[in-house]
Amino acid sequence: MSIPETIQARVQQDGKVLTTCPGCGKIQPVESDKIANGGSSSSATCSCGETFAVFFERRKAYRREVSLRGTYQRTSPGGKFGEMSVENLSMTGIGFVTLDANNLEEGDKVTLRCVLADGKHAGFEPVAVVVCCHDRYVGCRFKELSRDEEEWLVEYLMVIP
Repeated sequence: MSIPETIQARVQQDGKVLTTCPGCGKIQPVESDKIANGGSSSSATCSCGETFAVFFERRKAYRREVSLRGTYQRTSPGGKFGEMSVENLSMTGIGFVTLDANNLEEGDKVTLRCVLADGKHAGFEPVAVVVCCHDRYVGCRFKELSRDEEEWLVEYLMVIP
């Protein structure tokens, strides 16, 4: 049995969510009771029969799609180290997929090392807190950004095509 695909869906200010079926491309609303309970994810089944997981995004900062490599290390509690592929980035956080299985949990503190594609911003090493973990996808909120990191992150996000 294959693992269902996970779709990210942004919760709008009015509380409504639309998803796009990965099987047929149909756009459909998510049932309000699945959103109202405050959960971060749920499953959905399209009229075409496709079942998929929906991850509800509740964020204030715009997140850009990126394709970067890097590493993560859990610092609290200590231990876990691994490689990651960064999928999205904003002024307040980062979303990445671990290349191997991970045992990260919500609340874990991690140090991230990203090699940003423009070369100028190589060595971006933010400290972050895990806010969601779904299979190998991990969402984090930055905890400690230096003024220099904030400045060049703004510059980097502005130049992504």
